[in-house]
Amino acid sequence: MMMKTKKILWFWLAYWLFGALQAQSLPTERLTASALQLKIRHLQTTGRVLYVAAHPDDENTRLLTYLANEKGFETAYLSLTRGDGGQNLIGEQQGVEVGLIRTHELLAARRVDGAQQFFSTANDFGYSKSPEETLQIWDKEKVLSDVVWLIRKFRPDVIITRFSPTLGGTHGHHTASAQLALEAFEKAADPTVFPEQLKEVQIWQPKRIFWNTSSWFFRNNDFKESDFLKLDIGLYNPLLGLSYGEIAGRSRSQHKSQGFGAAEFRGEILEYFQLLAGEKPQTDIFENLDFSWQRIHTPEKEANDKQNLQKIATLEQKVAQIYQTYRADSPQDSIEPLLELLKALETLPDNFYRNKKIKQIEEIILHCAGIYVEALTPEAYLAAGDSLKVQANLIKRLPVELKWKEVCLLFADKEELNYLGSCVFNPELNKNSEFKLQTLLPADFPLSQPYWLEKEGTLGMFEVARRDWIGEPENLNPIFVRFVLEIGKGENKRTFTVDRNIYQKTTDPVRGELHLPLRIVPPVSVSFSESSLIFTQNQPKRLKVTLRAQRDGTKGRLFLKNYFDSPEAVSPDMIYFQIAPQSLGFDFAKKGQEKSFWIEVTPPKGLRQNLLTAEVQLQGLAANEFASPIEGRNFTKISYEHLPEIVYFPQAKVKLLRPDLTLIPLQKEAPNSEKKQNYSRKIGYVRGAGDKVAQAIEGMGYEVVMLDLPNLSLEELAGFQAIVVGIRAFNTQDFLATQNEKLWLYAQNGGRLIIQYNNSYDLVTKKITPYDLQLSRDRVTEEKAQIEILEPQHPILQSPNVITAADFEGWVQERGLYFPNTWDNAFTPLLRMQDKGETPKEGALLVANYGRGLIVHTSLSWFRQLPADVVGAYRLWANLLAAPLP
Repeated sequence: MMMKTKKILWFWLAYWLFGALQAQSLPTERLTASALQLKIRHLQTTGRVLYVAAHPDDENTRLLTYLANEKGFETAYLSLTRGDGGQNLIGEQQGVEVGLIRTHELLAARRVDGAQQFFSTANDFGYSKSPEETLQIWDKEKVLSDVVWLIRKFRPDVIITRFSPTLGGTHGHHTASAQLALEAFEKAADPTVFPEQLKEVQIWQPKRIFWNTSSWFFRNNDFKESDFLKLDIGLYNPLLGLSYGEIAGRSRSQHKSQGFGAAEFRGEILEYFQLLAGEKPQTDIFENLDFSWQRIHTPEKEANDKQNLQKIATLEQKVAQIYQTYRADSPQDSIEPLLELLKALETLPDNFYRNKKIKQIEEIILHCAGIYVEALTPEAYLAAGDSLKVQANLIKRLPVELKWKEVCLLFADKEELNYLGSCVFNPELNKNSEFKLQTLLPADFPLSQPYWLEKEGTLGMFEVARRDWIGEPENLNPIFVRFVLEIGKGENKRTFTVDRNIYQKTTDPVRGELHLPLRIVPPVSVSFSESSLIFTQNQPKRLKVTLRAQRDGTKGRLFLKNYFDSPEAVSPDMIYFQIAPQSLGFDFAKKGQEKSFWIEVTPPKGLRQNLLTAEVQLQGLAANEFASPIEGRNFTKISYEHLPEIVYFPQAKVKLLRPDLTLIPLQKEAPNSEKKQNYSRKIGYVRGAGDKVAQAIEGMGYEVVMLDLPNLSLEELAGFQAIVVGIRAFNTQDFLATQNEKLWLYAQNGGRLIIQYNNSYDLVTKKITPYDLQLSRDRVTEEKAQIEILEPQHPILQSPNVITAADFEGWVQERGLYFPNTWDNAFTPLLRMQDKGETPKEGALLVANYGRGLIVHTSLSWFRQLPADVVGAYRLWANLLAAPLP
């Protein structure tokens, strides 16, 4: 049977306005019979808790696990940021790519512990030492609006913060997150605060807000257990076969990019709570709070008010009875009483809790029925204008009364919706039933770009187009398949609509079955071989441009644009980089075809910093018909085994720099003198936790070789002008516990050894250098912190570039991190810096002679500055690589 267009349009609008809350969708998890029994037990409570902190990994997974599984509360973690400013232990990604990785790690953690995941539009701009700085860089009013919106939408009974709104000693983002939660706790109930939200949500007042504290926060003060409410969350759940400490360890271990693998605890685990606002309990944080079904009651003046109260009490008893009579070996036996419960519940007046229970019961019925539905496509990546083919599959795996009534493909197409598919039949037991769907994607269908990256944001905020997206961890999929099913018999039979996202199913020989979600990609992707070109001379450089077709029959022209990447006014006499050729034609017959072109970029004679971008103009059906040019976008994939494949589409661009930067001239042989200076321009690199420093050095014109240090001899190492140790290498590379002395011998024999920062925790050896050097947690986070040069005449600061305070202008995110705070007298500190209100720190750049060579330990954040093309960072790095030897 076919639905009318208006009805389909209503479905679409409801989906976008309310997301998954309005669509019945089978969870992706495969529930065991005992886990399903636990879900039925959870029907008996209406409790809701919101946990608030600043970043991925801040959440207390032990408490979330307990609340979601033992108490049965709808539990959510609101991470104000996606962790974009953090570090990456498992790869080279930084910035928004780290945010994408951590978003999916949080989702993986929630799949383990059973909680939900929310985000605000705040951007993690990097480490901050004060809430004042944080709220200045974040748009405080906008982030507060996000938190109020999510409180009004989620309606928690209790809010719990990970951090104190007043106690210091932690990250500025942390303290700010608690301050915002506390302020939103009060303002969510005020109709004069963000009144525009009340068109879609209602005001809401949580009962209490707590700080979830521990002795760690009081490490510099006395921690008295008697001052706090306590909760033992280390219980064992026989239905899951695990304690909550065990589940929490597995959840925490999903934060792999941060190296947060955690132990699985068994036995008593005490959590402590301090009331921040709201009704004061005496012994229990949930004391005197009503989580019963009586909350479904909406007070009315009508005569049937008492009748509804009695009906609710009867329904509560019915839920308890269904739980007691549930049989793990025959879950379908619970369908009929659940259908009766659902029918009775729908006769009650409309109510937030009533609607939530209806949704929960529907999901439980679908699980009890043993139904599996999926929507598969042969291709995961399609471009606008492509043909979309979908196979809708349904399997009835238990003997239940089931009719497949309808299937439809829903997607936006210029204010209307396409609807395809109709079927009415009774599926056979344990046999696959399938239905084929096919349609064309609209020519203007938007890319599957993560919604918070669609627009250009600021240092502290993402720009999000629609309020109803705020809080969502991922995009709401605009293309999905809707299954319409009928379950049950007689007067209790019911129609269910089950929405499924569309996937391509593949099989990996090692990992097994994989699901790739359908994504809409650019018709032609554009990528450059380099993210930046640095010109140290006036000679041109070649740059490779690669085009890849994402659909059949794609032809057109690529235009290369050259812009000034600076705030200075553009005047007619300003000289641009010369690009040749400035446009290129392409003609691809088949999807997946790729073609690379070489262009030549010639720098101007003066110092310049420009931006090279691309535009794509596609040819239409007629030979002389061309569409309007569109921005050239890269097609970037991020793949790790513990995550689904992540895709996004950044602008295709290259920074062009003609900086004031001098390198030591290339010499085939070292000068013939007693103090030989090795200027081979060949740099060895010891890989660390993942950074792009090696690529930046290569971009300067050096040859960079990744070193397999355990298998290299001293004679082989001697051929390198310098050896650089990557960030956190002494945290991640076990071989450095024994190979560190080989690096020292390299330096002793006349080499330059440059060691970048390491975390003071979890070092494979504390002997980073042959001289004593103690790492600390000291860092300077203000990227504009004043720099004092302690030894201005030191050779490293004089040649080949004279380094001044001006070279520290334009730095991004921070100055440096994990500075040494004590060191051997052999080291000479070259720089002094400090954040406001703190003591000066001199451990950012230490230099020591060692035999005939040199050892440099630097905690400056090169891994951020060099990829960001900070010219002063390049100038100082060029000096380090060519530092004069003793």
